[in-house]
Amino acid sequence: MTTQPNPTAQAIGLLIREKRLASMLTQEAVAKAMKCRVSMISNYERGVHMPSGDVIARLADAIGCKADDLLAYPRDAVRAEPNPT
Repeated sequence: MTTQPNPTAQAIGLLIREKRLASMLTQEAVAKAMKCRVSMISNYERGVHMPSGDVIARLADAIGCKADDLLAYPRDAVRAEPNPT
């Protein structure tokens, strides 16, 4: 059984990547500032994992933006998940 991608995690991941690139930072630089692996940053940016509130705050600090900036995705970016029957 494969897991379906989480649209909210994907939307947040796109914002993380957008803000990181706008700050002219590499994934390596963000990972170093957060004292974590580059693969963790990559997984968040690709929407593979949903960052917790604490991680959002740490990402924002490392990138140099507000946590709200990483959560300000447009509502239409997140499609409603189908209702399983």
